[in-house]
Amino acid sequence: MTLIIKSFLFFFLILLISCNSSKKSSETESSINETKMIEKGFQKAVVIFSENEKVCPFTLSVEGVDYLLDPINLEKTFKVNQEKIWVNYRPLRMANRCDKATPVEIIEIEKRQ
Repeated sequence: MTLIIKSFLFFFLILLISCNSSKKSSETESSINETKMIEKGFQKAVVIFSENEKVCPFTLSVEGVDYLLDPINLEKTFKVNQEKIWVNYRPLRMANRCDKATPVEIIEIEKRQ
C-alpha cells in the first residue's frame, strides 16, 4: 500500500514540476520577444476607438508617452478598440486633425499578444 502512495506522490510531483517549467518557459519567451521588438524600435501601444466628434476616431495610446497619437495611415485590420500592438512611428509636421492627438505616420505595426 505504501508503495502505491509513494508512486502516486512521485508522479504528482513530476507533473507539478513540469507544469511550472512550461509556464516559466513561456514567460521567458515573451520577455525575449519583447526585448527584440524594443531593439527593433517598436513601442507597446493600444488602439483606442472613440465616437466623440471632437477626438479622432482611432488613436494610439503608447506606453511611456503622455499624449495620444493620431495615426494617419492606420490599416483597417488594426482598427479594433483595445487592440494591443507593437508600433514604430514617426511624428509629422502638420496641423492636428483632431483635438488631443498628435499626428504620426506608422512605419511598422504588428499585433501584440
